[in-house]
Order: sequence, then C-alpha cells, then structure tokens
Amino acid sequence: AYLTYPNGASLLFTCRLIKNRNMADEANETSESESVVDPAMVTLIGKVNSLHEECIKIRQSTSDAGELNLLEKAEAKCKMCLQLLETGQAAAGKKAVLFKVLQHYSQALLDETYVLECRLVNADFPEDRCKGDIKHLIGTAIFFWIKFFFQGWLLKNNGSSNKDWGEVSSCQLDQPEELVKEMLGSEYKSGQILGSDILECLFWRRGALFYMYCHTLFNDPQRRKLDTTHIRQCAESGVKYLEAMLCVRSPLMMDAMTDVSAKNEDMMQLLKEGIFSDTHLLALMYSGELCYWHWKIVKETTTDQSVKESSDADENCSGNFNSVSNGRRLLQKFVNIVQDCFKGRGWDCSRAEQILAEFPEC
Repeated sequence: AYLTYPNGASLLFTCRLIKNRNMADEANETSESESVVDPAMVTLIGKVNSLHEECIKIRQSTSDAGELNLLEKAEAKCKMCLQLLETGQAAAGKKAVLFKVLQHYSQALLDETYVLECRLVNADFPEDRCKGDIKHLIGTAIFFWIKFFFQGWLLKNNGSSNKDWGEVSSCQLDQPEELVKEMLGSEYKSGQILGSDILECLFWRRGALFYMYCHTLFNDPQRRKLDTTHIRQCAESGVKYLEAMLCVRSPLMMDAMTDVSAKNEDMMQLLKEGIFSDTHLLALMYSGELCYWHWKIVKETTTDQSVKESSDADENCSGNFNSVSNGRRLLQKFVNIVQDCFKGRGWDCSRAEQILAEFPEC
C-alpha cells in the first residue's frame, strides 16, 4: 500500500506586488523582527508561480479524474497564496501572512507531486527516466542525512565543492523547508511554521517513494544487478526520511494528555512510543524492510566471506549506516507494538518476524 495523508500570475502582477510592498514599507515602518527581506519574498512568489504553471501543464496532459481533482486543488491553493501575498503586503503582520502562504504552498506541492509519484509507482519506475524523475521530486539521496543534521554548517558553507548541492536545494519536496530557512533563518524551525502534519507528510512521502522504488529494483533481478550502490544509497535515504518523519513529534509532548489517555492503556502506550497514526506504524515496517534490502545487497556484493557473514558487513556508502542494528531496532519495535496494541485488528507482523530471524546477531 502506498499511503499518503490524505493561469500562472503574470510578470505585471509580480511587479504590482513589489510596488505595493515598497509603498507600504515607506508608509509604515516595521521592526526588523517583523519584516521580510524583499528578495526572499520575490523568490516565494516565483516558486508559487512555477508550481502553478507546472500544475496547469500536467493537468492539460491527463484525463484521469483523480489526477484532475488533485491538480485543481493544488492550483486553487497556489491562487490563494498569490492573493494572500498581494493583500498582505501592506499589513503590519507580514509574518502571519507568510506563514499561511508557506502552509498553503506546501499543501499544493504535496497534491501536485503525489500525481507524479503515483505515475512512477504505477509504471514500475521506468528505467529510462525514473532516476531523473526521483531526483526532481526528492533530490540527491546520498546527501540527505548530512543536510538534515548539519543545517547550521551548511548555511555557513554555501560554496560546497560537490556539484549536487544545488540540485538538493532545488528539488520539489525540499522546497517548503528550504523556503522557511531562506525567509526566516534560524528564528523558526520548519515544524513551527508548516505544522507537524505537513512536515511529517513531507518526510513520509519521500521515504515511502524510496521504499516503493527500492521494492521495485530489489525484486527485479536484472535491475538489481545493474546498480547495487544506487540501491544501497536509496535504501539508506529512505530509512532516514522515514525516521525523520517519526521524530517530528516528540512523545514528551503528550504529557498534557495523560489524564485523557489514561482511560485507554493501548492508546497511552502508542503515544509514548511516538506512534500517532497508522502511517507512523507503517513507517517502522517500511524502514525495517529497507534495512533488510540494504543488508541483502551488501551481502551479495561482498567478496570477503568472513566480512560477508558479519553483522557489520553493511558499513558502506555513508560509512556509518548499520542496516542490521537499525533493522533490528525498527522491526522489533514494530512487532512489539502490533502484538501489544493491534492484535486481532488487521495488522500482521509475520514478515517482520521473518526478517528478524534472518538477520545475523549483532
């Protein structure tokens, strides 16, 4: 199951927005903490316009009712963003408008990219274009973990020598987080602006797409042999996006709900484990299976038999990813939760138990 959370503006319009903003700035002085840098606002307008135009282009090439519905919703949200930007230029609380625009833009982006993702999945990731399409949607996989944990370092070192850094920051599903950083700096975190649901969905969608992609490659013997390093890189990034999704909300945030949750022990346990929906639970299974595929690929491609049988045989692409220990941790948590809280409710942990039995001892 591939689960999800459930005419472009003219240059004249853009210029009018800038003119209105400048007039408002001259008439009303605002503090630095409430102001938004003009170039960043122009960037945001450009991003919304680009997304709007892409939605129109995709809509013109499809007759599928489901796709048309999502694209129409995305277009409507883009128009709403542009209207908010136009009417909010003279307002004292520019940041309130900006927050709404970033949220609507993110929702429109999720709708539009879902159409493209489903096309890739339904076509079994065509060999002739899937890598380019995935890079367009997600970015260069191998750099995600560095980017996620060292955002401060990256901001101070914009001139990376690696040619792929620019592609990472321009990919579609990274746009909301990049815009928050560009427009608001370190003053706010992405979750504060976009909200937990949107941020979780952004991580989930990238992780789930990597899962489906790796599933397709791993189960195709011919494609599996062609680029084992690529599969390992994608599996690593898939795990890390899904784990990032699981970390958006801290279980500690649920302390205020103790009195309510205490009436249901299963619910209380789920909240303490950071499982807030079926999607969170599915993310554990997806992550564990990605670790399994990663380990199997490494095992198949390792020539040294003594290393091949070792639980450390998977220290590879990033140099610090251990698929066995990570897979055991994620799948054991999945099994424990299903057995304790979802027994007889349609969840099956037999596949997870099978993988755990196959993993070597750490």
